[in-house]
Formats: sequence, structure tokens, C-alpha cells
Amino acid sequence: MPHAMDTAIVEPWWRSHRMRAIYLALAALLAVSIAAFVIRGAGERTLRIPADQVSIGTAEIGVFRDVVPLSGTIEPKETIYLDAVEGGQVEAVLTRAGDRLVEGQPLVRFRNAQLELDVLNNAGRLIESITQLQSFETQLENNRATNAKALTEIRSQIAQLSNRLSRIDPLVARGFYPRGDAQVLHAQLSGLRQLESVQSQTNNRQQALRQDQLPRLRIQQASLHSSLDATHAQLENLTVRSPVSGTLTQLDLNLGQNKNRGDRLGQIVTDAGYRIAANVDQYYLSRVEVDQRASVEVAGRTYALKVQRVVPDVSNGSFTTYFEFADQAPSDLTAGASVQVALSLGSDTRALMLPSQGFFDTRQGDSLFVLDGDGETAQRRPVRLGRQNGSQVEILAGLKAGDRAIVSDYSTFDRIDRVVLEK
Repeated sequence: MPHAMDTAIVEPWWRSHRMRAIYLALAALLAVSIAAFVIRGAGERTLRIPADQVSIGTAEIGVFRDVVPLSGTIEPKETIYLDAVEGGQVEAVLTRAGDRLVEGQPLVRFRNAQLELDVLNNAGRLIESITQLQSFETQLENNRATNAKALTEIRSQIAQLSNRLSRIDPLVARGFYPRGDAQVLHAQLSGLRQLESVQSQTNNRQQALRQDQLPRLRIQQASLHSSLDATHAQLENLTVRSPVSGTLTQLDLNLGQNKNRGDRLGQIVTDAGYRIAANVDQYYLSRVEVDQRASVEVAGRTYALKVQRVVPDVSNGSFTTYFEFADQAPSDLTAGASVQVALSLGSDTRALMLPSQGFFDTRQGDSLFVLDGDGETAQRRPVRLGRQNGSQVEILAGLKAGDRAIVSDYSTFDRIDRVVLEK
């Protein structure tokens, strides 16, 4: 019986040496992938957060309005403060806050007995000094008149005696008049002429002295009169008057209340009108200039504004900007009221944008958390942001239209690389 032939054993294709090599390569690749995933997961900082606690925005191309919304406060352009020029006790309050005032209108009257006594004493001394100066001036005038009279009398006597001698001298020459008597008359005439010279010199010296002293006397008198007026004005200052026309906005005084000199009594808003003060984020400091356009809504109507003044000092992350009405201001403005101002920084342009809901000021660096395709995870991605307004942020680089990103507060995402949104 012939021996049966052996049957060849055929190895399945999946056990072939080639397939074993493929299996080994796949296993190695899987091991490397798992290791890379483990390493990446160990180095990547992940935050798990409920999806309903964040806001998601979609990058879209649209019209970007380069306008910054601001919260402003209406305030008067000019405010005049009322201080007590002279202290005392409140005797009468003649007006109240909210009243319209005209320049010079009495507002408050004080009583100050010590001041009144001081004024009387000072005025008495000043009047006495003025009287003395006036007496001295009168004396100078009397001396001038006396000297002029004396010189006039001397010259009159000289004239009379010269006239008499003009008649006597011919008679003396003819022997009809005693020569001795004529000589006596000539001696008198000579003495009168010497006296005239002395009196004339005296008068000239007195006149020069008078001309030198009179201006000084009058300056001193004017100064004393000014001091006297100022002294009397101290009593007038016990009545406080409005320095300008306007509206009295503050005056809180009670009868009998004591106020010292320089104490603040109240304030007046002049008729110069109102302006709007607003704090602007320091990010815009280089983009805000005088005469820049803005607008405000008051009582349902929109009014044009322009930047009046920019105060560049930054405090608490913002700087103060003042706006004035470009045209006629509303008539029903109230100091201290809050209004919404729209500050225009440029013209409208088309741009890639995200809605602004708080992330712009709280993000860490120039990056955003961009959602993956499944919408369940968001990976931090570098971006370059541009302008912003109250509702839009311009995207310059890092996103494309249709990308979704977290646009809510980023303050809890510090040092986080990935956010997992849990349903």
C-alpha cells in the first residue's frame, strides 16, 4: 500500500512575515501616538467649564463703526464759588438754591459787632489823619497867600514912594524942599527895594517847597481816602452779593449760624452753558483730539458734540475728556445728569469682526480661545486685534470668517491653554 503523501500546510495571509512587519509598524506608531498624546496632555493646561457660563462669538465680515460709547456727566462750563469775605453770624438768608440771580443781588447778610467796632475805630483814625493833611495843605496855601500879599504891599509902597520922590527931587534941586527930608525918603525907598528882594526870594523858596509837598500830600490823602473806603467796605462785605448773573446751585445756611472769613457759602452756575465730562479708556489716548466729532442723546433727540478739551493725565486706566455742544444745546439740561456719548474715532469701514462682550480688556496677551470643529473644546490661538467699539472688535490676523471663539470674560483663563466646554 503506497504511503500517503504529506499535505502542505499553508500559512494564512494575515500571519505572513510581511503582515507581521506591518503589525509591528502600526503598533509602534500607535505607541508613539499614545506617548505623544500623554506627553501633550501632561504639558497642556486644560480648564473644564460649563458651556452656559461662556459666550461664543462668530467672526464675520461687516461694517465696523469706529465709535466709542462713553458714559458722560453734564456739568456747567463755569462755576463761581461764594466765600465769606468777612465772617460773622448769619442775620438773613435772602435767597435759596435754585433761584435765578442777577449781578449784584444780595444773597446773605451777616452781623459782626466786633467788625463794626473795628471799622469805626479805624475810620476815626483815618479821618483824623486826613484832617491833619488837609490842615497842612491849608497852611501851605495861607503861607503862599500871606507871602504874596506881603510882596504886593512892599511893591505898592515902593511905587508910592517912587512917585512921591519923582515930585520932590525937582523941588530939592531948586531949593524949595529940604534936602535932608528928601534923603530920608530915598533911604526908605532903598530899604523897601531890599525888602522886596528878600520877600521875593522867600516867596520863591516857599513856592518851590509847596510845589514839592503838595503832590505828596495829595497822594497821601488819596491813599487815606482809599483806606477809608476799604474800611467802610468791610461793613458792606457783611452783605454777600452775587458777582455774576446765573443760577444759585448751592447755599446751605441757617439763621444764627457762624461763618469765618473765607468759609465756602455756596456756588453759582453762570449763563455760559453746560458741557459734558466723560472718562475715556487710556487705550484711546492717542486717538482723541480737540474738535473731534461726537454725539449725545437727550430726551430722545440726538445733538452734535465736539471735543473741547483733553486732559492727558491717566487715572485708574482712563483719562478725562470734555465735550461741548456743536450747535444749540438743549434747554432742559441738569447739572450732574448722566448721558450716553458716542465718540467718533473715524469713518465706517468693512472689517472682520467679533462681538465684544468683555474679553477685550480681560484677555491675557494677543490670543483668543478658538473652538474646534466639534464645538466642545477651545484652543488658545494667537490673534492680532485692532479697533473696538462698544459691541465690535476688529480682527486683523489669526481668525477667518466663520471661526468661533470665546468672547466673554477672560479673567479666569489665566495660564490656560485649552478650555473644555461641558454640556
